Amino acid sequence: VLDAGYQWISFDREGSQVDGITDLSAAQGYHISAAEYVDGYVYYIVDSSYFGSGINKLYVRPDNKYSDPVFICNLEHGTYTQLSYNYTDKKMYGIIPKDTFNVSGGSMLYSIDLQTGEEEFVAALDRNIFVMCIDGNGQFYGIVPRASIYFTFSIDDIIDKKITCKAVGGGMLLDKGMAICPVGAQSMTYDHNTNKIYWAAYSSRSLGGIEFDGRLYEISPDNNKLECVVENIGNITGLYIPTGKSGGSYQETNPT
Repeated sequence: VLDAGYQWISFDREGSQVDGITDLSAAQGYHISAAEYVDGYVYYIVDSSYFGSGINKLYVRPDNKYSDPVFICNLEHGTYTQLSYNYTDKKMYGIIPKDTFNVSGGSMLYSIDLQTGEEEFVAALDRNIFVMCIDGNGQFYGIVPRASIYFTFSIDDIIDKKITCKAVGGGMLLDKGMAICPVGAQSMTYDHNTNKIYWAAYSSRSLGGIEFDGRLYEISPDNNKLECVVENIGNITGLYIPTGKSGGSYQETNPT
């Protein structure tokens, strides 16, 4: 979703547009804060707090159909900045950070039932993770605002409903030696076709926050190598990649 949640756009790794932009703002007036692909369907969250009501709504649509989504339910616990599907336990997970501009604080991890939208608190993270993804083995990857520190965690690490995140390598992700300072709405996803992580980062490019820049990064989990593959992509939320993996969770009926 381009421009912080107002337009769907499809593009390849090199940044070429392969499908037209669908402008959602004029007709429906909402902000999409998170999205994830499962079994040919896209689940996404509309964050209406941008317009004062503070209601977050869960929708589902076929991947190739942008209009007429199915409303599942109103969500109760806050604004999710990321949805990630775990193929090991067949559950959708959502992250609610303290905020998207500061390192300090911790995030809340929930699971969300794809049929009913029922939310279940999973654990409190000791880091303010605001974007995340999950690989095919159930390993979570996440990043905190400002510092772009790269962490891993697992639901197997839960102790008393708390998770301690582990910094990967040196922790800091660098773009040509420069620290990435991500702030605000953005997204991350795991490509189950190539086993790569993709991060649509929106960063200030400096701690002073003077110049903002949107870039698509590719991260190799095996060596933590980071590469910028697309520049000047704007502010993207709800990044997802279709996969042939079966989630085994959605029946082709109205989930309500």
